[in-house]
Amino acid sequence: METTLAIPETLELKRCKKLRGTLILSGDPGIASHALLLAALAPGVTRIENLPDEEGTQALLAHLETMGCSVDWEDGHLLLTGGTQRLQDWSEPFSPRHETDLLGLLGITAGLGLAGPVRVDLHRIPGEVVDNSLRLLQLGFIPIDEGEQIESSQPFRILEAASLRENLAAQLPGPVQAERLHLEEHTAKTILLYHQVAAGKGLHLQLRKSGIDHLENLLLQFQAPLVVQKHEAREMDELARRIARQMRGSDKPENPYQIRLASQADSQPALQPPFLRLPGDVTLGSLYLLAATLVNGSDLVLDNFGLNSGRMGFLQALKRMGADIEIVSRREKFGETFGQVRVRTAELMGKRFGRENLEGMRDEIPLLIMAAAFAEGETILRDIGFMRTYGNDLLKSMINSLKSVGVEIGEVEDGLVVRGKTEYDGGTFQAFGHPVLGAAYYLLGMKSHGITEVRGIEGIKARFPGFLEELGRLTEPT
Repeated sequence: METTLAIPETLELKRCKKLRGTLILSGDPGIASHALLLAALAPGVTRIENLPDEEGTQALLAHLETMGCSVDWEDGHLLLTGGTQRLQDWSEPFSPRHETDLLGLLGITAGLGLAGPVRVDLHRIPGEVVDNSLRLLQLGFIPIDEGEQIESSQPFRILEAASLRENLAAQLPGPVQAERLHLEEHTAKTILLYHQVAAGKGLHLQLRKSGIDHLENLLLQFQAPLVVQKHEAREMDELARRIARQMRGSDKPENPYQIRLASQADSQPALQPPFLRLPGDVTLGSLYLLAATLVNGSDLVLDNFGLNSGRMGFLQALKRMGADIEIVSRREKFGETFGQVRVRTAELMGKRFGRENLEGMRDEIPLLIMAAAFAEGETILRDIGFMRTYGNDLLKSMINSLKSVGVEIGEVEDGLVVRGKTEYDGGTFQAFGHPVLGAAYYLLGMKSHGITEVRGIEGIKARFPGFLEELGRLTEPT
């Protein structure tokens, strides 16, 4: 594959063929964020293996050092010494690269009565997440000073998380039901769990969906006094889904997902430091899944692929569309499931996707839209309105960009409809620094005729270091 950097932060590429080989995926940044934040709360030394080298993970690690944690390395493993007594206020603004960093840090800061400025880049984190976070914290009477700041024409929000005045959960009905509070469940769950663990308080949380359960798995590895009651996932036909939606609309619980956290005595720490090995980056793995599915003659094996049931949404969506994906092996270690996945070229068929199909797939939505562009027939995606709440309206941007190269795509309520085909000509795309959006356009160029130019690729290089070089190694030019 011929790849050149035309100008800074702009990439040119040509159509390629055959992705062949085996690669081992680096650690997942989302799981790394949870592991680092929990390690900061646990008194003693937590050992973490396969920590990713991407920008966001390193920024969070540096910030935890600023807050009082001690960091060391041994045989490539991170040794992080934490404990609630170590953690302290900070004065320099911290800019989280991932929403997990923001939610966990807000919960910990409030739970311990700490204070410090957080500078949120709305190109990285949806404004919807920030709004839900503020709404939840305000329920607990936590004073939050919020300001607007514009730098280099990029939108930012400045949050000053001041000291906690009341116990957050004491202000909420029990069991806590995020939906009744008009809060997005994953945001509410993440902040509440971090807040209550940091404060040593109990919590009974009742959710409609199990969502991404990496946090619960890691809490159990840290020996938190946590009990999780999951409802069994099951395939549903259209009638069953309609009944389920009616039950949700009537506020009648439908096999709720329950989380119970016991309160802690003052003399007993809430967490115990473990030895963790992180499974592979699911979003990075998803990029390779889509690339090998689209590029003719491909046969890739991905090792250390994260197979957590709450994060297999994109893999399952691709298989549902006809992708040739085989889970060769799976193993479990430290509460997480990971294994080896093989993917080969296949033709895709359009399908319908809504909230029930998109759980655990927020980061991969641009990839699903790109898959739809190459799928025969019609694909409808709903419940993806959060893409409009980044610094740029990513949904509108993708629609306009894909239309420019001949994709039949249009907006529907809270989503879009795509009528795909197998061949396109290259074009020029603007990623606005968003890593997955930039990578999605890159994959489009790998499959398209002529030259494709992707601008604003700095996010790809920060979030997926080595990804472009790895693709060059695995592919052959036409």
